[in-house]
Amino acid sequence: MAADLFYLHDLPGALRFEIRGVMSEGLADAVVRSLQTALSIAGGRPVFVDLRHATDVEPGAAAKLAEFAGATLRFVFREDHLPLMASLAPRTAAPAGESPQPQWRRTLCRLASMILRGCRCLSCAATRFWMI
Repeated sequence: MAADLFYLHDLPGALRFEIRGVMSEGLADAVVRSLQTALSIAGGRPVFVDLRHATDVEPGAAAKLAEFAGATLRFVFREDHLPLMASLAPRTAAPAGESPQPQWRRTLCRLASMILRGCRCLSCAATRFWMI
C-alpha cells in the first residue's frame, strides 16, 4: 500500500486535493496533471491543495505546485511548512484559522491536568493552519 498519495474531494463549493504522506516530486507530477484537468472543469469554484496531512514537503515538489498558484488555486498547510511555501508562492501567507479540539479530548486533558498538576499537553493546543 502506498504511503504517499492524494485524494480529490469534489465539494459543491470547491475542489480540494488532500495530500497524505511525503509530497515528493513524483507525487507532485501526478497532482499537477490532475490540477490541469481540475482547473478546466472547476467552473469558477476555488481549488485547494491541502498539505495539512503531509508529513514532509520536498522543495522541488512545492516549486512544481507553486507554478499553479493563481486566483483560483489556494494552498492550505501547517505552520511547519510556512517558510517553504511562503518563499515559493506569489501571495502572502495568511492564517486560515485554528482547528479546535473535539470535546472528548478537551475533557480528557482537563482530567489529566487535575491528576498531574501542571500538565500542559500539546494535544490541548489548537493547531494553526496557513493559506496562500
